[in-house]
Amino acid sequence: VDGRLVVGHALGVSVRVGGVWSVYTAAGGLAPGAVRHVALAPTGTLWVATYGGGLGWVAGGVAGQIPLGPGSIRDAHLSSVFIGDEGSVWLQGNEGVTRLRLDDLEAARGQALALLPIQAISLGEANGWLRPSASLQRSGQLWLAGVDGVVVLDTETALPVGAPRAPTILAARVGDVD
Repeated sequence: VDGRLVVGHALGVSVRVGGVWSVYTAAGGLAPGAVRHVALAPTGTLWVATYGGGLGWVAGGVAGQIPLGPGSIRDAHLSSVFIGDEGSVWLQGNEGVTRLRLDDLEAARGQALALLPIQAISLGEANGWLRPSASLQRSGQLWLAGVDGVVVLDTETALPVGAPRAPTILAARVGDVD
């Protein structure tokens, strides 16, 4: 990732730059829980999806987490994090999918209270079980595996400032039904 070797693990994330390793854990401020997925933002921030602590970040040698709760990210059990070309961040976890603006997340880094305009999409629980549960395609489609089926979302539409709009669901499969 960006000339860095990034390894997520049960205790946090390890980053190697120029032969030197740095380890970021909950004791140092990173969101607690096993790291399930990492995404690199154009700003250089590593966004870290954890199973148990929600969304963490590493930037400039410092680690932190986005506070969970009302008005912010509600899902502590994340399986994946993706950053779309249009500036949206997509989180998949046990409570479905959350869509936010990257600019809002970057502004919330290091704050004790993060009031974030989010779009929550109830698609059911992620089905990753320690493996990736989602895939962002070059076409901009985000494929999400859940315990009840697969959903394909169009990520090309930017999330507007203010009230979020519903995403376009391109396909859904529940059991044997499309």
